[in-house]
Amino acid sequence: MLLLLLLRLLPLLLLLLVPPCTAGDDDCPVHCDCNLTVIDCEGRLGQGRGLATVTNGNATTLKLRKNPGLGVIPSGAFDFIEKLRQVELDAHGWDCGCDVDYLRGWLLMQPNRMDYRHVTCSTPPHLEGRIVMYLGPDEVAADCRRTCDLTVTSQGLAYATLLLHGALVCFLASVVRRVKARNDGRRWEGSDAGGGGGGGGGGGGGGGGGGPAGGENPYAPVKDDRDHTYDHLEPEQQAKPKQRAVAKQ
Repeated sequence: MLLLLLLRLLPLLLLLLVPPCTAGDDDCPVHCDCNLTVIDCEGRLGQGRGLATVTNGNATTLKLRKNPGLGVIPSGAFDFIEKLRQVELDAHGWDCGCDVDYLRGWLLMQPNRMDYRHVTCSTPPHLEGRIVMYLGPDEVAADCRRTCDLTVTSQGLAYATLLLHGALVCFLASVVRRVKARNDGRRWEGSDAGGGGGGGGGGGGGGGGGGPAGGENPYAPVKDDRDHTYDHLEPEQQAKPKQRAVAKQ
């Protein structure tokens, strides 16, 4: 009798041993807890953690509350959850910049979109407090253009700074080359001047025998005090008549 009872209860015991069906690990976002119909990411996405694309097609509920670090829903995050009916979102902390367009469009397509009127913008400052799904396309586009302009301006300033630094480096290199070339030239001039002075000392002895100045002919006629002229005499011959004239006096 007891054995028969155990045989009847065996199927029930086997069912208790089988774990409940859950979504595959590949279908559940990182750090979240999933089963067949619920994806629970409430308070599980820490600071700096975003939400990856969810691929659990059987889920009907997605819990995203209590995640202050989640400011943006990535584009296409809900596209593969075909049966999704409800997403639990925090009221504040949403960035309504260029990336808010996907969340805004998804909220507008929900039949129960009135349940999401509490989802409001936190940034940028000029959109703070605005209801996300009521943002106009022009407002989002204007913010995107503003962000794009700031990005272009920042990139332009960065390029200008790099060019300025490059020009400054080239200028300094040119100055260094000029100074070095000038110093090398002065050293060469100093060495040339020293060599020329040493060689000029040997030529100084040539000036001892001073001859007649002004190209004067050494054989020109010699005149004494009495205007006697002795033509074409050698220097020794000119000296003798001159001595005779002095003796007569």
